[in-house]
Amino acid sequence: FSKRPGTPAASLADDTAHEVKLARLQRLQAAIDANTRKYSAAMVGTVQRILVEGPSKKDARELQGRTENHRVVNFDAGAHFATLPGQLAAVRIA
Repeated sequence: FSKRPGTPAASLADDTAHEVKLARLQRLQAAIDANTRKYSAAMVGTVQRILVEGPSKKDARELQGRTENHRVVNFDAGAHFATLPGQLAAVRIA
């Protein structure tokens, strides 16, 4: 619950052990990671519309952009490297 001031739970006692909270957080994060991997794997082979942001942070020879669902995509833009930032591009996810 949220113990932030002004929330209904602010006055409730916190009787959950720290170890239990950590275990719950780890389970939640593992589930999120599994879903993320599954969703990303389903995108492989599809063509996605990417809003090109600029050079990739991982490889300066590639561009980076975001899909419509905000997934970061790095891709080789070839001869269009200088003209694509700020544009939408169709990119096949490998």
